[in-house]
Amino acid sequence: MNDIENLPMKITLLNCSIDLFKKNGYKKVTINQICKAAGISKTTFYYHYNSKESLISDFYSQVNLYAKENMAAILSAESYVEQIWSICEMYMKPFEDAGPAIIKELLYINFGNDNLAIAPEDIYLKDVMISIIQRAKESGQVQNPAP
Repeated sequence: MNDIENLPMKITLLNCSIDLFKKNGYKKVTINQICKAAGISKTTFYYHYNSKESLISDFYSQVNLYAKENMAAILSAESYVEQIWSICEMYMKPFEDAGPAIIKELLYINFGNDNLAIAPEDIYLKDVMISIIQRAKESGQVQNPAP
């Protein structure tokens, strides 16, 4: 199987996990509970993820997938400022929905080891956003002299 074929199961696992983490707290949720909620075996879980930490690290990659899927809608906004706002909102909404427990675990992962779960170079639309900001400045929609 390739990554595209695995995507629905990974999204299911991630969504089930986040629901459990929100209800019970990250530390109290076991892989067995995640498997039961997702209706899968532990073998299937370990096929996709090697730990709860790797699962939570993948949370941000799902945000990037959403960004790819919604690129046309973002770029069809009336002004550059609306485009910038749409991108920012799109990246922040999943964190808001997931809640503080997930954000806390992502920060622990980032600060606890060299495996960054949230890194600016991982933001799919980073270069697009920089380009939009430059065009917004050139058009006068954004009047900030900072580079």
